[in-house]
Amino acid sequence: MLPSRKSPYQWVTYSFTHLPLILHHQRELYSLNFARMNFDEQFYQNITQWYTEGIQLQDCHSFLLTDELEQLIGFYLFQRNDSTVYLMQMFVEKGYRGKGYGTLLLGHYEQMGKQLGAVSSFLHASQMNQQAVGFYLENRYVIIDQETDEDGSPRYLMFKNLRNKEAEGS
Repeated sequence: MLPSRKSPYQWVTYSFTHLPLILHHQRELYSLNFARMNFDEQFYQNITQWYTEGIQLQDCHSFLLTDELEQLIGFYLFQRNDSTVYLMQMFVEKGYRGKGYGTLLLGHYEQMGKQLGAVSSFLHASQMNQQAVGFYLENRYVIIDQETDEDGSPRYLMFKNLRNKEAEGS
């Protein structure tokens, strides 16, 4: 029998103890996606509300990806509504970008959505974050609408069918 090799990363289900770590990354996350954002107390209260009330009351789910030393690689937050999931946030730590961890996070999110009965996924991507837009397009998301964010900047509503090809053919 071959010795098992420890995975270089691990999935951690969000708990309230992770909130300070997630809040720590909000300024960078939002700076990548919004031209003008006021990082005041109200901003952080809104994010805190997503991760507390959303998880408890609105069928939101969050996972963190850590390395073997339990250092954060990235995280995501999504909401389930009937047969759809909506990716509210996804973040990859700067030192881990461009190494496939975004794809790993996105795949985990989609798999969790499928396990909850979702057949489609939606998300918003800021037009100013062309790297993110390209990433989602490469991962088979399609732009279905162009909207504006709170600052009046353009963003895309993107969609992906989560049903596997076998299910589509039946």
